[in-house]
Amino acid sequence: MTALSDLLADANVQGWSTREIARRAQKNGHKLSQPSASVYMGGRHGVPTEPVLAAFSDVLNIPIDKLRAAAGVPAGDGEPWAPPAEANRLDRRQRLALEELIRSMVASETSGEDQDDDQQDPARMDREAQPDGVMPPAGGRRPRREDYDRAADASGSSLLEADDARAAARGEESQDPGSDEPA
Repeated sequence: MTALSDLLADANVQGWSTREIARRAQKNGHKLSQPSASVYMGGRHGVPTEPVLAAFSDVLNIPIDKLRAAAGVPAGDGEPWAPPAEANRLDRRQRLALEELIRSMVASETSGEDQDDDQQDPARMDREAQPDGVMPPAGGRRPRREDYDRAADASGSSLLEADDARAAARGEESQDPGSDEPA
């Protein structure tokens, strides 16, 4: 059991089943499934999301800051943060950047370090246009550390040559206007 699941069990004075807790959460507008309720009540969970904590807070009448403390996440101010009125002047890209900054700050405070790009939730990231306006490569893959290491190593083939070789193996033709050779 975890401190969070102990707190949830102690607050469940009605003795509701996880199915009943999930039903009540959904009735109040939360998205808490019965399996998720079971995982948290049974202590077999990771770090809970804010919506999960809000659902348990609402259904079991536990202050959200007590739930956060039991989960080992920053307690926060207790109330949702509302940005100043000037925030209405931000465009979509600026708002996404600010939201990601907030998530990064909370994640750093929780774990003591920043999350890698690989650990971030891709649904929250706008991968269509980068801040500099450049579109990501086809397939959405960003360069990895080994790509940079390989590019810096002059002894082997370059990334471009390696890409050309892979394209030729697939039977693709070169798009280089100065070349009549196959890729």
